[in-house]
Amino acid sequence: MVDGLAALARTLTAPVVLDGEIVAVDAAGGALSFQHLQSRMHLRGRPRSSLPWTEAAFIAFDLLRDGDTDLRPRPFTERRARLTQYLERESVRGPAVRLIHSQHGGGVQLRDEGVANDWEGLVAKEPGSRYLTGKRHPGWLKIKFVKRQEFVVGGWTDGRLSRHHFGALLVGYYQPGDGGSGPRSRSHDSDRGTNGLVYAGHVGSGFDDAELEAIGDHLREMEHDGSPFATPPPANEQTHWVHPSLVIEVKFTQWTADDVLRNPVYLGVRPDTVADDVRREDQRPDTAGAPRQSRGAKRATTPRRRRRHAAATDKDAATSPGADPASRLALVPSVVPPARPEISSEIDTLCDQWHALEARRRRSTLTLPDGARVEVGNLHKVFWPEPNLTKGDLLRFNLRISPYLLPVVADRPLVMKRFPNGIDGKWFYQHRSPDQIPDGVRVTMVRESPEREDTGVPYLVGGTLQTLAYMAQLAVISQDPWFSRLPNIEAADVVALDLDPMPDAPFGRIIEVARWLHDELEGLGTPCVAKTSGASGIHIYIPLPPGTPYEAGMILARFSPPS
Repeated sequence: MVDGLAALARTLTAPVVLDGEIVAVDAAGGALSFQHLQSRMHLRGRPRSSLPWTEAAFIAFDLLRDGDTDLRPRPFTERRARLTQYLERESVRGPAVRLIHSQHGGGVQLRDEGVANDWEGLVAKEPGSRYLTGKRHPGWLKIKFVKRQEFVVGGWTDGRLSRHHFGALLVGYYQPGDGGSGPRSRSHDSDRGTNGLVYAGHVGSGFDDAELEAIGDHLREMEHDGSPFATPPPANEQTHWVHPSLVIEVKFTQWTADDVLRNPVYLGVRPDTVADDVRREDQRPDTAGAPRQSRGAKRATTPRRRRRHAAATDKDAATSPGADPASRLALVPSVVPPARPEISSEIDTLCDQWHALEARRRRSTLTLPDGARVEVGNLHKVFWPEPNLTKGDLLRFNLRISPYLLPVVADRPLVMKRFPNGIDGKWFYQHRSPDQIPDGVRVTMVRESPEREDTGVPYLVGGTLQTLAYMAQLAVISQDPWFSRLPNIEAADVVALDLDPMPDAPFGRIIEVARWLHDELEGLGTPCVAKTSGASGIHIYIPLPPGTPYEAGMILARFSPPS
């Protein structure tokens, strides 16, 4: 690899800065897991001949500087084109320094190729995206492939510090031809020879408090003196053994070179699976947006917890051809969720100013960070009596969450739910925007009945800090966005399943229904996200493909998955 980089350096007329990754490779040039590099890391002061031999390659992702030119503000397509020119030269091209594969479109096929070749995942980049040093990029998305299968619980470890009930579950599987030692085959004893469980790893994440308690109580009832594993697993805490009858489902990223699960996470108990039947599976990873590939139509049952990556679709793309089958990361088009926003110092300053205005009980017109202006008053008026929160508190709260909220409501007509006398007073819905609005607040005319021209109503449109502050001044505590965005107002891009509880139903029941819906939708390969409704229920949001008519969204919302 060093020789390959030296060959590249000899072709340069000025320094360059590359972004890339060192990857261990096998004899055929195929990429190996990161574990193969660990044996060579941090080894200093030893002769090179005494170090363990690991073939490696440098995989180049991006070009950040070309001579005196800083390329980070330039679009990805330009940076990629320059990088390709350097690495595709005859004197540089070789197995030690490689250009990562990138393509425009064909994301689903590329995902299937990655799954078949056991890649760790894909990276999606918007073609015009800049390079942001040291920051998460909203136009980039790393999509990991996650495997999942069932394992038998053979024991547990004590929890540390505030962790109650147990620390981690010790899980394993049976070899083909081994009938196991569960209740269906033979009695449990400590001398099973090669018929014991094969240790697969410690599973310590993915549990909530209720699951820790329920599983912990169940394990203590099954506690046994002898280990059910053929070979004693490593123990870093006090270990307790159980009769191997409990089966759980686990997701994980890879099997390590030692045949142990990497990054295992508990998904749920599988009472429908007999422990004796559990074998190590070569299972298709559960990729973002892909239908689940598991045996039959089994579902995890209580206690359970399902977590999935957001769906990715083939929309925007990175660019440039040039295959490198050895690389474990590739660039694939995808819908990119926003990165975690940061609250600007300007918003902090503005909140302080409004707090001072509230104390003086004055009306004033303030200038927002983008230059827009909004008039505010009565900031001292109490909206939430019990915690003594005011309109000013609502305004400051809206400002602080604006980096999260504005992208969600951008370009959407908004229905306002106004509470002019606080939450204990009378409230009302308002569709029509006020006649007098601040300059710069966006309004659009929307026909509430598309076939009738006389049903046009002027709506406020979300997406700006000015509109958000203005609605708070109008005592809008709840703003309900349309399920479509301008200019394609007749095409829905999301649908919500509204779970409203009956008067006597506890909120915990709504959570159980939401989890059931999540599992059923997941079985259909449908991504979904839960959101509190703002009252006493839960909304299940489902993204829709571009151009979906509202009528199709309504059909989906009325569809009830079979139980």
